Amino acid sequence: MPRRSFVSRSQTTRRYRAQLVNSDLSIEYQVVHSQRRSMALHLHANGKLEVRAPLRVSTQQVSQWVQSKARWIHKKLGEQQQQRQHYPTPQLCDGGHHYFLGKAIDLQLDPSHSGAPQFDGETLTLAAARSTSVDVDEHLLKQVSAWFRTQAKDYFSQRYDACWPAFEQRGHQRPGLRLRSMKTLWGSLARRQMMTLNTKLIHTPTVLIDYVIIHELCHLEHHNHGAGFQQLMDRMCPPWREHKAQLKHWML
Repeated sequence: MPRRSFVSRSQTTRRYRAQLVNSDLSIEYQVVHSQRRSMALHLHANGKLEVRAPLRVSTQQVSQWVQSKARWIHKKLGEQQQQRQHYPTPQLCDGGHHYFLGKAIDLQLDPSHSGAPQFDGETLTLAAARSTSVDVDEHLLKQVSAWFRTQAKDYFSQRYDACWPAFEQRGHQRPGLRLRSMKTLWGSLARRQMMTLNTKLIHTPTVLIDYVIIHELCHLEHHNHGAGFQQLMDRMCPPWREHKAQLKHWML
């Protein structure tokens, strides 16, 4: 019986860093070679650029391909900078700004407060001491993240209930709903009848949450974004193109 050959992941993936320099920008990027078929660019929310390439593609080919995408990279970096100006990174400090359903709210750290976080419509109050300790920051992050996730769980269910009847009338079976923090998608619909919504949607206005839910439900009939899908979106959510453009201003 022939001996089975095993290939470790480290043998099928290699990484290195490179630099893109031209008249418009200079940026370092990471290249990840793996068993894939095509080249891809991914600009992370923190501004880091990653290039994904098939194993067969040489370093020189990667460099040339990235150079050919310089204009696109420059454009996306500019858009990302504008997003940060409109929606700054949340800060874990007294008076730090966060977004809840599209509205800026303040974080208040009150040593005298006890129990669960309290929200009065404008301020989210936590039982925490003012400190720069890393451990305290991590504790605050867990509290804030847990509060937003709880809000998302309740509010997304409400919005799903509001959006569903129009699809039920079309004879569909209701997919289940789950929440996840995702880096590249606002939502998805699996063939096994499960809708996934990004917990970060809780920071956006209600109309954008509804848009994502309706978008995914339209995939019950159309598994692509072709003419049939767009016609159904026109019927279910007439201003969907406007909502789609607005959602691009919120960072994943």
